[in-house]
Amino acid sequence: MKVSRLILFFLLVVVVNGLLAWLSNLPQDAGPDVPDGKISSVSFAPFREGQSPLTEVFPTSEEIDEDLRLLAGETHTIRTYVSLGGLHDVPAIARKYGLNVIQGAWIGGMTMAEENQAEIDQLIKVANEYPDVIKRVIVAMKSCSGAS
Repeated sequence: MKVSRLILFFLLVVVVNGLLAWLSNLPQDAGPDVPDGKISSVSFAPFREGQSPLTEVFPTSEEIDEDLRLLAGETHTIRTYVSLGGLHDVPAIARKYGLNVIQGAWIGGMTMAEENQAEIDQLIKVANEYPDVIKRVIVAMKSCSGAS
């Protein structure tokens, strides 16, 4: 008799635990600050496994397109950190999905003058080419340790 009570108690605990887990994971309203269910903006760094700006292995335009298609249903705006490095197609693809862009440029120290100029030139070029998509630009400077 004790064994059957123990089994029934164990089953009751499992059922109650499952019910509580199910109830706590139901979809919820995002709140008054997200009235249409989309968050205002997200940072966008579309690197996948095996890709990295450090190794200069960048996502393809098709991969970026796939990511932005998915993000279009979740956000209004994406923020990039660089204008080169494989992300030069982002504004055109963002336009395709009705996304706004906060376009970034990440520059280094004085020893990187040519790379810095190329990054700034690309930022200016895309900002002028896609004024309907690029709503802001941000230029960040790398510190000596590589972080901004």
